[in-house]
Amino acid sequence: DMAASGIRHPSSMVTEADDLPYENAWTAGSGSDVLRRGVVMHRMLERLASGQPRVIIEDALRRELGERLEESEFNSWWREACRFIDQPSFRDFYDPARYQEAHNEMPILYRESGQDVYGVIDRLIIRENEVLLIDYKTHACATQENMAQLAQGYSEQMRFYAAGVRRLWPEKKLRMLLFFTACGGIVELSA
Repeated sequence: DMAASGIRHPSSMVTEADDLPYENAWTAGSGSDVLRRGVVMHRMLERLASGQPRVIIEDALRRELGERLEESEFNSWWREACRFIDQPSFRDFYDPARYQEAHNEMPILYRESGQDVYGVIDRLIIRENEVLLIDYKTHACATQENMAQLAQGYSEQMRFYAAGVRRLWPEKKLRMLLFFTACGGIVELSA
């Protein structure tokens, strides 16, 4: 059975452009604003979470994305990504003194029920007693009021990611978090 032997991609279970691979997003004939916003915001957050000086990151991203984006789009999304990362309540997720390890854009591949499962986790934080599985959601329409409802659509995707993470750190508590960039909110899904 070809379907049983194929690779399952948890991010393809959702229709939001947030989870499309960066490399493919520009060439798939999908130049929609939603897609571009999701791809660019993920790239900006990945680079901002690296800990490099912000001026170097911004310059590199402008060179990388300059021909693909209007300057006003770049500036608006860059301000949103910086505002998001800079929230004092998010220090636990971006301050290296507050965790043992952090990985951005971490590929995960495992086998479940005779099928390979492959995905890329936006951010994974390892602490002494817990692992935080973080997925960025860049819905421009996300608000503090509707983000819990939006989060429900990602429970299956996150369950697949969690199954892979549990195989790597079975002794640690696992927390699954969706970060909504537009409203600076977090929704924790039950693990």
